[in-house]
Amino acid sequence: MDLDELVKNPQECLSLELKAWIDPDTSAGEEKLIKACIAMRNNNGGYILIGFDNNNGQPTCCPFQDELKEKFHVDKIQRIVSKYASEQFEIKVHYPKTAKLEECVVIEIPTGIKTPVVTKSSLEPDNGKPLVKLNTVYVRSLHANNTPSTTEATWKDWKDLIERCFDNREADIGRFVQRHLIQQNMKELGLFL
Repeated sequence: MDLDELVKNPQECLSLELKAWIDPDTSAGEEKLIKACIAMRNNNGGYILIGFDNNNGQPTCCPFQDELKEKFHVDKIQRIVSKYASEQFEIKVHYPKTAKLEECVVIEIPTGIKTPVVTKSSLEPDNGKPLVKLNTVYVRSLHANNTPSTTEATWKDWKDLIERCFDNREADIGRFVQRHLIQQNMKELGLFL
């Protein structure tokens, strides 16, 4: 997908989440990143745009423009998410310019989910109430409030989640069978030549 086009007029959907500016150095910022990245992975990939008003899709002023690439460095974001995600998955971070010519952050989550990603640890700030709960599956869903949102999975979400996992496994099996059948057919053709 063309990232410049993506940030021109973004509209939130199941594969695209808009977030206002968050600080990944805070517990609240980590919480939003963890939940959004796990939910997007469970949706079979997509994009998280940081620095946009969720209501109108317009970019907002970055409170840390000078340190943007440091705050949202791919290694840092990967480390935060990997600490809490049951399955490791690659994260890409891009910094395209908005219509206002300011850089924003786009976190890209790849496709290919084969098993649901669950939280493997909790994020608990000093007050003791977990911001990210252990053993929780986060998804992108329409069922929570009838709009695309990140939420804990409910019974309404499991059918689609499991179907995405099976579709990806089916594609893997298809590639495996195709690869081996082609090799076998080539060997048989060699016998006749």
